[in-house]
Amino acid sequence: MSACEVSTSASSCGSAWRVREGADRTVGDVDTRIAGAVGGRLRSLRSRRRLTLAQVVAAASGGSFTLSTLGSWERGDRVPSIDTLVQLARFYQVTVGYLVAGEDSPAQRATATSLHADAVGLLIAARFHPDIERDARAALITALHAGIPLWDLALETGRSGLELATLIDDDQLRRRALETELASACDYAARVRAAVRAVRSQAQAPSTTLEDSARHSPQHTEVS
Repeated sequence: MSACEVSTSASSCGSAWRVREGADRTVGDVDTRIAGAVGGRLRSLRSRRRLTLAQVVAAASGGSFTLSTLGSWERGDRVPSIDTLVQLARFYQVTVGYLVAGEDSPAQRATATSLHADAVGLLIAARFHPDIERDARAALITALHAGIPLWDLALETGRSGLELATLIDDDQLRRRALETELASACDYAARVRAAVRAVRSQAQAPSTTLEDSARHSPQHTEVS
């Protein structure tokens, strides 16, 4: 997302966001519903990327906010300044308008879909045509920056997450992508274990045979 897109989005939502630049405000200074909505969107964006608060602070703050401050924004206790909203919008690859009012442009959604498709197509093709590996690597990195999980790309390309990670030059991006991959794998493993326990529980449950049913049927009760 370009600086122009971010600044345009910031100015377009100015009527809904009356916060002085360079300073946070408590919820008493702005509409509580806005603070809660902004916090919810920040929390959702972080959750969808399977990032911790500490990871967002390390990657997006540039030292301008702390873990506790980010937590207070996500809870809706405080609201970020316009400058910080621009910072967070760039990190999450969304518009400031989306963070403030939930206004995500169709063009932005189409761009994410296109980046996803480009990365998948090039990563598959590169397995058979090594000469386009460089293009595939660039498409992968662009997709990851747009918030597309490494797990999804691995599933759709038939290449393991570890294999795709070797194509990422940026150490920080590679580490974040692998942490997301690990979280997804752990979640999947937990769901598989739960399914196996459910099947075992059903298999071990006492079953009533036809003979038992007939024995206890009123029609077969002996008359003395």
